[in-house]
Amino acid sequence: MVHIYTMKSITIHNLDSDLADKIELLAKEKGISQNKLIKNVLRHSLGMTEKSKNANLHEFRFSLSSEEVDAFFDSTEDLSQIEESEW
Repeated sequence: MVHIYTMKSITIHNLDSDLADKIELLAKEKGISQNKLIKNVLRHSLGMTEKSKNANLHEFRFSLSSEEVDAFFDSTEDLSQIEESEW
């Protein structure tokens, strides 16, 4: 059986410059695309978790407040950097 999945796209019109600037700044700080940042924010604000390949490990799930999520990303930001000299 073949499953075909389609992804939907959403366009946000008339985004004010303060919000657009904040999105751009946070994405740069976290080292991710603006698209990924917005999807993460939407998922988090809607109470949705990332889809997991290990869904059978649901008993190990926990939830974090937005402050805890921010603190996690802030404290692990340097882990997303690759040191070319180490390869």
